Amino acid sequence: MFTLRRIQRNRAAFLLAAIVVLCLSSLGVGFRGAKIFEALRSGVSVVVYPFQKGFRMVEDALSYTSGLVFSYHEARKEVQDLKARLAETTLDEATLRELWAENRRLRTMLDFQRAESRFVLLPAKVIGRFEGTLVIDVGELQGIVPMMCAITPDGVVGVVAKVEPFQSYVYTLHNAECRVGAMIARNRVMGMVHGSGSDFTHICRMQYIDMKDDVQIGDLVVTSGGPVFPPNIPIGKVTARFGGGALLQGAYVAPSANIYAVEELFLLKRFQRNPADLTGQEGSVTVDEFRVGGDPLPDLRTLQEQLAP
Repeated sequence: MFTLRRIQRNRAAFLLAAIVVLCLSSLGVGFRGAKIFEALRSGVSVVVYPFQKGFRMVEDALSYTSGLVFSYHEARKEVQDLKARLAETTLDEATLRELWAENRRLRTMLDFQRAESRFVLLPAKVIGRFEGTLVIDVGELQGIVPMMCAITPDGVVGVVAKVEPFQSYVYTLHNAECRVGAMIARNRVMGMVHGSGSDFTHICRMQYIDMKDDVQIGDLVVTSGGPVFPPNIPIGKVTARFGGGALLQGAYVAPSANIYAVEELFLLKRFQRNPADLTGQEGSVTVDEFRVGGDPLPDLRTLQEQLAP
């Protein structure tokens, strides 16, 4: 009992002595001490290996997860950038397509203006449309007057009905108030073309045709000439015929110009009329100059047609 108390009191000294003894014995044994050290290290490494592997797996998982998160954010940002670039490219493509279509239309109109040396034409842009009427961006200040005819390279569009200082209103072939003196180009059968005013029927009709006259589906209808419309401007083609009474017949006409898609047009200010266009005769004839507009639309029907019930 006395010895245990003594050891407890001098525990630090005994522990130091034990360590010194172990060191001296390790130095004494030499190679065997090294073997013991190697064995201890191997045992410790065996014990620690599972923990090291676990720590490595956790580290790899954390590294993979963080890399995946960063890659996702980078990919998401790249996708957003690509979407923005795609939207810009789509807008640019639409703009280029619109510019190409506009360029083609304007080139066609310019070629038409250069080719038609007998006409004095004023270009105009359509800025509005409603119920068979087009609103154009030229008016009284540009010299526009009522009853000027509106045409495109494809054919007749209509006639100016109302003029304001900076804009004008054009009755198209779709409008029931628009009337154009017309004839069949093949055999010069005369008639009057006017709009139906309805989206549910044929756009325009050619009426007051003599029952004995030959009218066939597919015939080209052109202007017959007068103080408003020059002769031989395409109006459209006959799509069907209908009875107009005991003495008269009529025909439905599909306009050559796309009335619903007109964006630019020409207003005819002056033209040179060749009498051969009216008589169908060849030879030496004089050329007269006509100023268009200002007069009411003429009634080209015969007296019998005008008085017919």
